[in-house]
Amino acid sequence: MSESSGLNTFTLNQTSAQMSACHIPDKLMASIQKLFVILCCGAALTVASNVVSIAAHAQEKTTPKNTDNAVNNAISNADVATVPNNLPSSNSEGTMLAQPIVEGRVLFKTSPEKNPSFGLMTEQSSNKPANARAQIGETPLNFPPFGSGTNNEAAPPANIWERIRSGYGMADIDSAQFTAQLRFYGNKPQFIARVSERSGPYLYHVVAQLEKRKMPLELALLPFVESAFNVNAKSTAKALGMWQFIPSTGRLYDLQQNAFFDERKDVIASTDAAINYLSKLYAQFGDWHLALAAYNCGEGCIGRAISRNLKAGKGITFTDLKIPRETQAYVPKLLAIKTIIASPERFGVHLPVLENQPYFEKIVQEKDLDISLAAKFADIPLDEFKILNPQFNRPIITAGTTLLLPIDKVETFLAQSRVYTGQLSSWTALVLSTPQRLIDLASKLKIDPINLALANNLAPNAKLRGGSTLVVPKDVKNGVSMNDIPAAMIRNATLQLVAEQKKVDKSKKSKSSKLKKSSKSSKSNKASKSSKSNTAKHPATHKAKLKAVHKT
Repeated sequence: MSESSGLNTFTLNQTSAQMSACHIPDKLMASIQKLFVILCCGAALTVASNVVSIAAHAQEKTTPKNTDNAVNNAISNADVATVPNNLPSSNSEGTMLAQPIVEGRVLFKTSPEKNPSFGLMTEQSSNKPANARAQIGETPLNFPPFGSGTNNEAAPPANIWERIRSGYGMADIDSAQFTAQLRFYGNKPQFIARVSERSGPYLYHVVAQLEKRKMPLELALLPFVESAFNVNAKSTAKALGMWQFIPSTGRLYDLQQNAFFDERKDVIASTDAAINYLSKLYAQFGDWHLALAAYNCGEGCIGRAISRNLKAGKGITFTDLKIPRETQAYVPKLLAIKTIIASPERFGVHLPVLENQPYFEKIVQEKDLDISLAAKFADIPLDEFKILNPQFNRPIITAGTTLLLPIDKVETFLAQSRVYTGQLSSWTALVLSTPQRLIDLASKLKIDPINLALANNLAPNAKLRGGSTLVVPKDVKNGVSMNDIPAAMIRNATLQLVAEQKKVDKSKKSKSSKLKKSSKSSKSNKASKSSKSNTAKHPATHKAKLKAVHKT
């Protein structure tokens, strides 16, 4: 086509003439002409030119008999690999990449480090082991037809379950434990559905945070194992919340714990801490199975197990280690749940429809606010408010605290709070200088002891140690402060019962009494043994004594 023609199309005869100049064999020429007939659009010019270039280059290296194979070899020997459906077909500058066409599928080479959309763990430093990276499978990438003018980027997942599945990045374990756990959870479809429903308010946030850190998205299912997505779950080891942090580990990861709130139950704070902890464990062990095992039984437990195996010349993968029975089942539990979520219909599970969009929005409360009033401002039931904000231990949200609201209730909350003219908080706090019974304090302040006990999660007859912080109703008659509770008082707030100390003393006394009893019993046993031995040695004397006793 000449530049002066001003046309944007090629005639078939003009194209054939140009191809003939390249000495293209007749068989290949017929194939190219068929391609022109099929691709009758503006983009056909570019495709034909690329094919001509490939054929001409192949002709220089091969004989005319092998010209048909030259085009196939040019395609098969190209840098072809497969990528997930959510990657675009352009480089960082937005330029279209050269992409061979194979049976209607467009494929190109890429890597997880350069494309974080894989949802796999991206290596942040070069010192992490290469074997910890997940392998990429072969998945075709289907682009829109040429000349359609549509965006080549795949549409976002329709729901949160599809998003999680697309980000799976952990290897499975072929073990008896995995089979057992898959059978166990597979036989409980109602449990899986119920916990999935309970996860609704939190799952989008967890998935989004994991994606930001380039971590495997099946980790979003870990609360299935930890707490069944119960934000108020508490274990016998005093682990608390959706991610089950014990007090010491919670403090290590900056989760505040005081009389007013416990961030181990805070949805945002605990999720952030859990992801930080899991990232740290993965960096330490270089394997997600070992990282999860350490999350369950502690990094020291896994570290010692690895050391033992290294000394014995054994393997150090998860299935090689001698670890507690609970931990042996812990990782297979997550992998079993991952398998069920991947194919719920196979196990008869009906997952709830959870949209791939945020459920809540966070707001920083500038002044003390009663929890009941906050729920009223948002026009939601108090129980629903507490599902999103389980961290509060007292009936008050202190100033500077973050609270969560359903995303469609934020404007309602703000509008209601702006027009409200009453008292925002009916509670304040005081610190006891000496030990005191709760019922005596209520009498002194002239308030109902039952309400005071409920507000502080105590029994009415509880005796508190000096230094304990209590919330009490605001009342001018009581002489307590009407201002917001000071931040320093909140930060250092504790609540200790004298009864707890008594229990310790009683346990010590019981131990000492048991020791005394055991010593007495041992002495009596010795005496009885000695008497028996004397009887055996002098049976006649013993009988005479018995007769004398009988006569008297």
